[in-house]
Amino acid sequence: MNPEYSETEDCNQSELRSLAVCLRYCATLLRYPDQTVFAALESALPAFADLHLALLGCRQIALPDFDSLQLSYTSLFVANPSGLPAVPYVSCRLEPGGQVYGAATTALRKMMALEGVRPASGLGEPEDHIGLVFDFAALLAERSAENPEKSVELQHVIDAYLSPLLPGFAADVVRAAPAGFYAGATAFCNALIVNYNEKFPFHQNTEKED
Repeated sequence: MNPEYSETEDCNQSELRSLAVCLRYCATLLRYPDQTVFAALESALPAFADLHLALLGCRQIALPDFDSLQLSYTSLFVANPSGLPAVPYVSCRLEPGGQVYGAATTALRKMMALEGVRPASGLGEPEDHIGLVFDFAALLAERSAENPEKSVELQHVIDAYLSPLLPGFAADVVRAAPAGFYAGATAFCNALIVNYNEKFPFHQNTEKED
């Protein structure tokens, strides 16, 4: 085997695994903060402080207490008497007229099924919830590290779903709660996706040399 190819392959695998960790972190940021998610955030926020600063030029807003975080999440993304400020679903943002369970959801469901993924029914979230889409992208990044052909699917999920959804989603959160935890969290997720090719320059290389 060509040593140069082996080194490139190792580098690509490392980049993909690092990207997977970041995508999983974004999924955690955007999932309903039950006790498990809250504990995961407490552990993860310090580890991502430098990347947050590098991407946004500022520090992440401190994690609120458990009850306050749940209240903020619910009012932004789940239920609000004045109307939901930031809808977290791909179909609502990408389908004409904000259709729920539209073609985008159907396509994601098929992609997930092909990967053997079925979101837990107890979560109460459709497949196109932004947190679940980040989780799925993280899984594809992990699998791409072992099977480079999967990187095509990874890039499709990022380019077709996350990239077009996140700018408007993050802007809605900032408008609704500019000083809140989720303003910084959604800005981070958006910045990561905007810059993922630069920060994690993996390549799909299917030609091996002896």
